[in-house]
Amino acid sequence: AADSKDVWVSTCGWVYRSRDGGDRWTRFTTGFTNRRSHAVRRDPTRPGFVYAATVGGLHRSTDGGQTWARVSRESLVVTALDVDARTGRLYVGSEGEGVFFSDDGGQTLSRGSAGLAEGRVSDVVADPGNPSRVFFFRAYAGEESGVWEAEGRQVRRVSLDTLPASAALAAFRGQDGRTLLVLSSASGVRVSRDGGERWAAPEVPPAGTPFALFGAPFQTPIAVTTGGVFRLSADGRGFAPLPGAPAAPESAELLVDPKGAPLLEIRSGGMLYRWSQDRWTARRQSLLKRGVFMEEAPSSPAGAWFTLQEIAGTLVWEDGGRRLSVTSPRTGLALASAAATPAGRLYVGTTGDGLFLFEP
Repeated sequence: AADSKDVWVSTCGWVYRSRDGGDRWTRFTTGFTNRRSHAVRRDPTRPGFVYAATVGGLHRSTDGGQTWARVSRESLVVTALDVDARTGRLYVGSEGEGVFFSDDGGQTLSRGSAGLAEGRVSDVVADPGNPSRVFFFRAYAGEESGVWEAEGRQVRRVSLDTLPASAALAAFRGQDGRTLLVLSSASGVRVSRDGGERWAAPEVPPAGTPFALFGAPFQTPIAVTTGGVFRLSADGRGFAPLPGAPAAPESAELLVDPKGAPLLEIRSGGMLYRWSQDRWTARRQSLLKRGVFMEEAPSSPAGAWFTLQEIAGTLVWEDGGRRLSVTSPRTGLALASAAATPAGRLYVGTTGDGLFLFEP
């Protein structure tokens, strides 16, 4: 406020400063560990202090921008900054981890998200070995990202390995009767044999870059990649191509036919391919404009399915030929995935409001 010609700008290529209202600029790079910044703020209570919000943590300069240092962990994706001109308190907004604040110039960050709904659940799957439990992937949550489990209202993180920021999950019963978990992301496919704690690449991974993963209703997971359609072996050690599948899939959807049987629909090269678990058919046709979420209903594993959608503040789904509904926790939820468990429980994962549990 003391000088209207002194302007700072954050960009995808470091931080810039102009002292003449924008005619000439100086770019600051020294000390940055990540060049992509979302915001820059000067501290009106601490001369020379400037903060930069980057996708690789909070950066700070104490000499007017000449040199910088990262003062938070690198995994914190900082998206917004503000400084209270009266107290000097720094507020830090993040992607997936809520809000932090600091009273010592950014040196230490305290969590300030109590009461804020924040959480992205990219996938929810029921445990075939324990139908009352579900596994879900908490996405874009920094150190809290990974595989979690929920049983009723008891929730805990189970993954110990570093995992991608977001991923799809599938669960199936292995040859020895234990639950095996499969995780798929753009960085590849991983398998866990210990309930989700440790993860390793399969001995034979699918070719190409994965972009879709389907568990139930299939006996073993199906991975769709840029290189084809692949099925995981019953022992979870490797993927093999599905005979007759298109070589270069572009998108994938899980549908049901009029009798309730599953159909895997693949688009590739202007053609539409459908797999009914025994054969492929192909024709020229565009994909449906809108997909639906589908999971196997535990009450009738042989052929009961449900679809979930929100209609005017009500969650509506079909289960075993019945149309069921409950009041939505909040109108306008961005639904990501759902899983049903015995006794009528329904878990709903969202892309901004976390995981919800409906208990009848």
